[in-house]
Amino acid sequence: MWNDFWHWLVGDYDPGSFLGFIIRVLPYLLIAGVIIFLVWLFIKLNPGAKILGSSKSAEVFFTEEEEIIKTKNIKELIEKALLNNDKRLAVRYYYLLVLQGLSEKQLIDYEFDKTNSDYIRELKSSDLSLGFQKATTLYDYIWYGNFNVTQENFGKAQHTFNELERLISKHS
Repeated sequence: MWNDFWHWLVGDYDPGSFLGFIIRVLPYLLIAGVIIFLVWLFIKLNPGAKILGSSKSAEVFFTEEEEIIKTKNIKELIEKALLNNDKRLAVRYYYLLVLQGLSEKQLIDYEFDKTNSDYIRELKSSDLSLGFQKATTLYDYIWYGNFNVTQENFGKAQHTFNELERLISKHS
C-alpha cells in the first residue's frame, strides 16, 4: 500500500535511487518524529508531577498593595512620602499600615480582593470598628477623591491613623 501510494504520487521510480531510499526510510523518520514530539510534549506538560504530587513550587505574585503590606517597612514609606511632600500618598501608606497592623494581630484576614467594607464587618471590637470606619472614610475621601491635601486635612487624617494604630497595638 505504501509503495502504491508513492507510485501514484511520483510515478515510476528506481528503488536503488536516492528517491527510492527516501521513500523506504520515510516511514521510520515519521515514526521517530512522532515519538520525539510525544516525548517533548510529555516533558513540557509534566503530567508526572500531577500524578505523583510533586510539582514546581508555586510562584506567588502580589499586587502592589499586597507587596507593601507583606514585605515593606511602611513607616519608612510614609516618611519618604512626607519628605517628598506627597501627603496623599502618605495617607495611603498610613491606611496600609493600619491594614498591616490589623492583619498581624489577626483582627482581619487580609486579602487583596476584599473591600474596605469587608474589613469593617470582620472587626469584632467596637472601638476598633469605629476608628477603622473613620480612617476608611478619610482614606477613601483623600486617596480616591484625587485632590490636593492641605496640611490641616493631613494633620486630621494623621491623628486619626495614629489613634487607630495605638488602639491596634493595645489589642492582643
